[in-house]
Amino acid sequence: MTSLSGPSDSGAAAARRWHRLYWICQVGGWSFYAAVNLLWPLKAPSLVAVGTSFAYSACGLALSHALRAIVRRHAWLELPMGALIRRVLAAVFLLAAAMMVLAHVNWWVRFGLLGESLPAGDYAWSPAIPVILMFNMSVIFMLWSGLYFGIAWWRRQQRTERERLELQVALADARFETLLAQVNPHFLFNCLNSLRALVTEDAARAQESITQLSALLRYTLRTSASGAVTLAEEIRIVEAYLALERLRLEDRLVVRIVVPPETRPLALPAMAVLTLVENAIKHGVARQPGRGEVEVHATCSNDRLTITVRNTGRFTNAPGSADSLGVGLRSVRERVEKMFGSNASFAIGASGEGWVAARLEFAARRIRPVEAAPATGPEVPAVAEAARP
Repeated sequence: MTSLSGPSDSGAAAARRWHRLYWICQVGGWSFYAAVNLLWPLKAPSLVAVGTSFAYSACGLALSHALRAIVRRHAWLELPMGALIRRVLAAVFLLAAAMMVLAHVNWWVRFGLLGESLPAGDYAWSPAIPVILMFNMSVIFMLWSGLYFGIAWWRRQQRTERERLELQVALADARFETLLAQVNPHFLFNCLNSLRALVTEDAARAQESITQLSALLRYTLRTSASGAVTLAEEIRIVEAYLALERLRLEDRLVVRIVVPPETRPLALPAMAVLTLVENAIKHGVARQPGRGEVEVHATCSNDRLTITVRNTGRFTNAPGSADSLGVGLRSVRERVEKMFGSNASFAIGASGEGWVAARLEFAARRIRPVEAAPATGPEVPAVAEAARP
């Protein structure tokens, strides 16, 4: 198969900049903490004091970086606020306790192992020292956590807003491209010619076909700018499109749609499946002299939705060929990536002897569906299998 997924260069550059800024803040902040510890007594620190103080700060840097790794690995930012606060407080307590133990090790190395003299009165032991150390380090790690999570939440909001705007632009382009691809003069004239013949032969079917054409045009032009629809909505308009194509192709078109009930409420970019089906008919069935088949399958496993559109035909991807990947498929890829991130994938290629398959896979999630304009007339009937003998 030919994979159409690819990383965003701008996103990678931004990630590198934030990674660099993170380390600048880490090294600068913990170095400042070491300098404050050295200068707080307002005395010239010894070489041993400088070394042990910066070593202690390096331990703080390592522990805070480990906390960041845990946060990212276990997706703490995706947790509800209550669960996140509980985990942060527990982490702060454990890190402060670890730093308290390391402080005692630091004192033992400095004044015991390395033999530095203990100034009278400055370092006298008391039971309050562990409590004070725990409180001080808890404050420091709370400040670190507040700064880290605050920036992370701000970046997430900025990224969400940017993706929403990019999705709006991509959807606007997709609506125009889909309208040109599906309602071009050739397709529209064929529909009108078929409808003209049906008016005298089967008036009821002609009325139903006009309703389906109206629903298809309305869906294409008025899909919400959010770009998200449920799979049930998308399949309904796909069935309307296939019904119109069946007027032209008649017995040559065989359709099978298998969409389990549990997948129908799941979200996907508007017109994604419609574009794949249109591509399957245009580059597959319509070019075959005999009967052609189109299959649409949806499955949900391990919290991931997989949509496969298969058609009889031959896959070629030579540059400049008629079957080469076009703007419609690239638009599908871009909108899926913008909605679901880098975990989404889109691939197209040969699938067995005489078959071509396009496959979408992304996280299964439910969001508020798009409110598309209601179609006039009777509802388009569901098509489970439309094969004629």
